[in-house]
Amino acid sequence: MSKLDFFGFPLQPKEPSEILINTGNGNGSTFTGVRRFDNIAYSSGAAIYTLDYSERAAIGTVLLINEDGLYEISIGDLVGGTLDSGVAKNILASQTTSAFSAIPAYLKLVSLSGASSGNSTRSRWLERGDKLYYLSNGTSSNADVAYLHVTQVARL
Repeated sequence: MSKLDFFGFPLQPKEPSEILINTGNGNGSTFTGVRRFDNIAYSSGAAIYTLDYSERAAIGTVLLINEDGLYEISIGDLVGGTLDSGVAKNILASQTTSAFSAIPAYLKLVSLSGASSGNSTRSRWLERGDKLYYLSNGTSSNADVAYLHVTQVARL
């Protein structure tokens, strides 16, 4: 397998670990800012782990990164007013009840704001142990509209 150069780091392309979670169902009952999804539409590989359904009811959707690498993160959502949504990493428990706009910029990975619906994709370097939280005021339960899709693109 050929190696890619990423800012001086040799990356190995690989069959990606990937997860697609959809069908929004409100937010966690404890972590009230974290979006909850009812359906794991697709999951492969071991680099990304999600909580089981019973845990998601209280906490919302949280992903754990198990391998250093370059990841593509895509989100989509819909709300009756103005979206304030995005994925942040490694936030404090006290921040899980906050609006996404209140999260410090250095923790934000991808965002949606300003419109009533939308989607956004960004690539970010993530490290083993990083936790991804989808904070959202979104209200859609439509699987094509409300989703979180994370793909491992490359690894060291």
